[in-house]
Amino acid sequence: MKQSKATSKADETLAQILKQANIDPALFQKLIQVEKTKVHLKRRRGIKQELRQIIESSIA
Repeated sequence: MKQSKATSKADETLAQILKQANIDPALFQKLIQVEKTKVHLKRRRGIKQELRQIIESSIA
């Protein structure tokens, strides 16, 4: 029960920060998902390009 309450508080805080920084929460989640898929790799080849493509597609 405590963990879900803490998680919801963290989600609310994150949402407030993203709103203040004028960042789309969906974009942020996409970037986090890409990062999570590469976090355990020794060489995270292509991650910068992948992140750049996601950001550029959200701008266009």
